[in-house]
Amino acid sequence: MKLLRALYYQYYWWQMRRAKNPKYNDRCPELDCSGKCRIYRTDKEYIFVTVYYVTVGLPIKFLSIGCSNGEFENILMEIFHASLHGKYVEMKNAELLKAMKQRSWRQLNQHSKGVLLKHDSRTLEILPTRKASDGNRLDWDDDRSLSFDLDIASWNDIINSTRKLLE
Repeated sequence: MKLLRALYYQYYWWQMRRAKNPKYNDRCPELDCSGKCRIYRTDKEYIFVTVYYVTVGLPIKFLSIGCSNGEFENILMEIFHASLHGKYVEMKNAELLKAMKQRSWRQLNQHSKGVLLKHDSRTLEILPTRKASDGNRLDWDDDRSLSFDLDIASWNDIINSTRKLLE
């Protein structure tokens, strides 16, 4: 009987912690293995795209510009999880653009800013983009890239830095 009571108690507290969204605190959540996420910021919303190795695919998530840091973190964690454990399905460019609610890559690149977030079990890197000299595509901006040690970094700082790079 005591064992059942102890198990029930553990389950109850696990459910309570889950309901309160404990991920959004001052510590970095546990990120196992490695994962990648591409984020575009348009005038109206953030577009989170799952990156599998070097190609992008589903799931694609959308979040309004005025979202909270907690909402931003939840979507980011979903995308990281999908890049690690999801099944990659090959898509044509037209299908991918339609899923992203964009007309063309050129339009997306002209009217958005982007970052690539990639992590392994120890570090998280944020690689921002800038408009290329031709104005039709985005190039990596290595001068503004950031790296965080996940053992000591504040998750709040990571989210704020990501959002600042997308402004």
